[in-house]
Amino acid sequence: MIPSLSGESSNAPGTPKIFLFSRSQRKPHVEDIRIVEMEQEKMSKVNEAPVVKVIELIGTSQKSWEEAAANAIKAAGETVRNITGMELKRCTATVEKSKIVEYRAVVKVAFDVER
Repeated sequence: MIPSLSGESSNAPGTPKIFLFSRSQRKPHVEDIRIVEMEQEKMSKVNEAPVVKVIELIGTSQKSWEEAAANAIKAAGETVRNITGMELKRCTATVEKSKIVEYRAVVKVAFDVER
């Protein structure tokens, strides 16, 4: 007896069983399993809401408020990873003899928290 397309074959002794599978019925290969695992990892990361922490720093400079803010970010970058943004909160200065001798920039630095 010839096997049918449904995957059934004769039960007669000595007759080889031949099964025809559509692409959707085949057993997954190792590569297929790894692809599924990678997609699941991506989805779990997509579904994770990001957590951002904000710290406040004061940067200083002898030249400008812009440089003071840049110095604060540079200093934060030495110990903090994943800095995503900065807000300039306030600018102040130290004045001596009617001249600015030190610029200060108060900044809020935002960074992603690693989980």
